[in-house]
Amino acid sequence: MGTKTAAANMRSACTALTDTFTEGQSDKASYPYMDAERVYWYYAPINRHGLPLRDMSESQQHLTYQLMKTGLSEEGNKRAVQIIDHEQILGIIEKETKVIMWERDPQLYFFTVFGDPESDQPWGWRIEGHHLSLHFSIWKDDIISSTPFFFGANPAEVQKGPKKGLRILGPREDLALE
Repeated sequence: MGTKTAAANMRSACTALTDTFTEGQSDKASYPYMDAERVYWYYAPINRHGLPLRDMSESQQHLTYQLMKTGLSEEGNKRAVQIIDHEQILGIIEKETKVIMWERDPQLYFFTVFGDPESDQPWGWRIEGHHLSLHFSIWKDDIISSTPFFFGANPAEVQKGPKKGLRILGPREDLALE
C-alpha cells in the first residue's frame, strides 16, 4: 500500500473516531497542528495529554485500534496491541515486589489529533503510552512523517504465569545484540 492510500485510510479512520467524540472528549484529544504537544513524546509512564482509552466507550476504543492499524503492518499492529496489554503483566510484577511506581493500566494509552483531518492543511495523530509512541503527520493526502515511533517491552521476557516466555520484541532484541 502506498503512502497516499495509507493517508486516505488514516483520514477516514481518524474522522470516524473523532466524529463520535463528545465535546469534552474532543477538548482532551484535539490540539492545533503546530502546538508544541505534537512534537513531545516520552516512552516512560508519565502524565500525558490526550484522550485515554479508559475515557472512551468500547466502540470508540475499537475505532482507535482501527486507526492504529492504518499506520502499521499486520505484524506491527500485533506488537503494538501486545505492548498495550503488557501493562497488566508489569502491574502484577510490581504488586508482587511491592514496588508500585505508576498505575499500570492498558487503558492508559492516549489518543491525540493535531489539526483537522478534513482540512487541506497538515494534520496528524498520536497514540502513546508506556513503551508505545506512534506519531503520524499527513499533508496533501500523503504521509510526511511517521516519527517519533517507539516500541518497547518491560519485562523483556515474562518469567512466570500464563504468558511465561513471552518476548514481544524478542527477535528484534536478539538482532540488536548480535
